[in-house]
Amino acid sequence: RIGRPLFHLADAAQTMSSGNLDEPLTIDAGVREVSLVAQALERARIDLKGSLAELRQEKAWSDHLLAAIVEGIVTLDRRGRITFFSQGAERITGWCHQEVMGQSCDEVFRPIEAGEPFSQLIPPPGRRRKISVELRDGREATLAVTGAQLLPPERKDARVALVFRDVSEEEAVHRLLGHFLANVAHEFRTPLSSL
Repeated sequence: RIGRPLFHLADAAQTMSSGNLDEPLTIDAGVREVSLVAQALERARIDLKGSLAELRQEKAWSDHLLAAIVEGIVTLDRRGRITFFSQGAERITGWCHQEVMGQSCDEVFRPIEAGEPFSQLIPPPGRRRKISVELRDGREATLAVTGAQLLPPERKDARVALVFRDVSEEEAVHRLLGHFLANVAHEFRTPLSSL
């Protein structure tokens, strides 16, 4: 009377641990204590199924939010290898998510004028830095990169998050404006000094 229902409970627990939470737990036990364990296991199955449904909804919402962000988001492990590459990062760099996962950030982001690799140019957490890089198609782009530490540095799996956006057009306008102002100042200097 006790052994058979316990074997059924063990089978049901094994089914649940394999990920099948859709099958209700129906065990007809003649022993009150075994029936209580079966009821507790069934409640746990229902609660776990509800929690998983909530987690799936939260993940879908997070994925949708990340897809809507136009800035690029990249996470790196301790060795500087890419562990996450957002759709915004794909749009800006031209690299596909599958191509860069596990790659070193120095291979994907190649600085143009700096003699240092990209990993050495990453700004400290909370700071921003403009870095000119060569994109996948060979074009040059200036990226405004902000760094953040995801986990405490003493942890072995510490990761860095980078948020970046392409500011190439803004930099070009800024240079053009600077050149224009320098020319205007030069053109006015000669007549004004003679006056």
